[in-house]
Amino acid sequence: MTDDCQAWIEHCVKSYPCSGKVLETGSYNVNGTPRIHFTDHQRFPGYTGIDMREGPCVDIVMNSQELSFHDETFGVIVDTERMEHDNRFWLTIAEQFRVLKPGGHIFITTRSWAGFPPHDFPSDYWRFMDNGIKDIMEYAGFVCLATAYGESDRAVFGAGWKPE
Repeated sequence: MTDDCQAWIEHCVKSYPCSGKVLETGSYNVNGTPRIHFTDHQRFPGYTGIDMREGPCVDIVMNSQELSFHDETFGVIVDTERMEHDNRFWLTIAEQFRVLKPGGHIFITTRSWAGFPPHDFPSDYWRFMDNGIKDIMEYAGFVCLATAYGESDRAVFGAGWKPE
């Protein structure tokens, strides 16, 4: 995770009234983890990281396109630097909507069109624009609260909310 991505997650946690158990999709720690922003255990009583393979910060090996959690299990979903590696990201975001509680928040970071070369972990499929992130969230049923670009690395960010 780049410094810009860490700053986005920190901004979201401080700016939005998010709370509850946290699900991180794509939690394999390659170069940083967003877990550091969710250490207030009264506000965030649990943190589960999933990824398609075992590794650092992976609590459960699971395909994000078919989450094995019950509906409305989590209060926050964090999806950092994963979406560009998901060959069917539209299935994942629908699953994320399903497992998020009404009133819950989703925070996304992914790669945009420049500044970051293809990187296979294990594959790299997509690049996104801010209006694309907004449309993806709205397609799944989320209300898009904000989108932005990283200052130094052309990451693209999104924050969304599941209506009550």
